[in-house]
Amino acid sequence: MSSGNALSSTGWGTREWNWGYASGRAHDEAFAMRSRLSSPDQRREWLQECVNDSLGLEEVKLCLALRWQRSGHEGKAGDFSRVMESMSQGKFEGTGAPTLLPTLTKAMPSVGLDSEIDVTAVFTKNDFSVPAASALEENINVISVAILLQMGFLGRGL
Repeated sequence: MSSGNALSSTGWGTREWNWGYASGRAHDEAFAMRSRLSSPDQRREWLQECVNDSLGLEEVKLCLALRWQRSGHEGKAGDFSRVMESMSQGKFEGTGAPTLLPTLTKAMPSVGLDSEIDVTAVFTKNDFSVPAASALEENINVISVAILLQMGFLGRGL
């Protein structure tokens, strides 16, 4: 399922990336990702690759941002609208990248993921193997999958 041309560090805050506009690299990458993840089976496979740490952080960030964008239009983005805004300004690039995990964790209660128990439940409800307990707190890909599952990514996509 991997795109084969994994996203490199994209410079979210740059003019070339141009998040939120109909031109720029973000638009092109978003179109490609939406095409690759157009069916529930494709999304399930992608999520499993994410849990297995087979995807790069930039691809995970793009998927999260696209889901948050759609959820925002549905009025269901919670605190992730602010996270997406920070991401679009480049705050999680370079030396800021390590701050993404605690930022995600802090925003999780706004979509009903208040604890490790909730994260475990969302994996179980969606027929995914529950990752090791340490991954539920420390692995950005596992946390990202839990957020995507909770926000309807598997059924409704991007």
